[in-house]
Amino acid sequence: MLVNNLSVLEMQTEMYGRAEIAANEAGKKFSAGIRTMADAVGVDYATMKGFATGTTKKPAELTVDRVRAYLRDNGDCQSVVEDPRDAKISELEAKIRQLHEEIEYKDKNREDLRLSYVKVREQLESMQAQDPEFHEQYQVVHPENSYWMSHGDAFIEIYTTGRDWEDSAERNRVCTIPIPDTTMLCHQGQVPHIRVENEDGSFPTWIPDPDYVKISENDKGEVWEAPETVTSRGHTRPAHSVLVESNEQFAVRREQVRAENFASIADAAKAIEKMYRKCGGIPDTEVYVGLRVDVTGNVF
Repeated sequence: MLVNNLSVLEMQTEMYGRAEIAANEAGKKFSAGIRTMADAVGVDYATMKGFATGTTKKPAELTVDRVRAYLRDNGDCQSVVEDPRDAKISELEAKIRQLHEEIEYKDKNREDLRLSYVKVREQLESMQAQDPEFHEQYQVVHPENSYWMSHGDAFIEIYTTGRDWEDSAERNRVCTIPIPDTTMLCHQGQVPHIRVENEDGSFPTWIPDPDYVKISENDKGEVWEAPETVTSRGHTRPAHSVLVESNEQFAVRREQVRAENFASIADAAKAIEKMYRKCGGIPDTEVYVGLRVDVTGNVF
């Protein structure tokens, strides 16, 4: 039986027995044995007598603790010897507490060190980004393209914000994709021109190709067509038709093209954001993709 598990009654019985043994060994009365036990435990005679004989129905907690400590330190029988497994368990628990405290301490130091590293690295990168030597490393826009970063119909902007609420208002640019002109490839339809050499040797004149003839007309414009012909060098030029537009008809078509292209730009921005969310974004931040329009009249 373990000392820590002994009841008060069991300890009283044990101390009574020890007092008898002490008295017999000394050849004295039982009271002498009680006094010997009182001195050994560290209590007065009356306290030990009341405890050992059971006349004290509810011994003081301090008395019980001292008796238990005495039995633990002076046990000579199985009933009062502490199980060595208890000591090992206590030792391991103390070791676990120590290691846990060390882990917490080192984690805090590591986080402080990481934050210091990030701050210094940001300072270095901010200075290097202003140096042309590092422009390729930091993907700074080339001077020949810098104009379009602030002049264009639309811009796809990729930026990050902090994950915490207090950092969510700060935008850190990853890159900006400019779309200078949403209708750059849209031209007004007209009959192709050909160059005619002047007899006086003056600068050549460009005139509408006389091979084209008007064959139909609708609300979108006039359809002109050139029949299949054979050039002076023997090459066959297949029949070709063009849509000839008035200024008003071209304006209508250009707005349609602009709306279609802007929808494509919006789809591209959504696709980029979807890609980042699927791939996991950028570590420790939230990635956002925005669409900025400088002059709405150029797009809508």
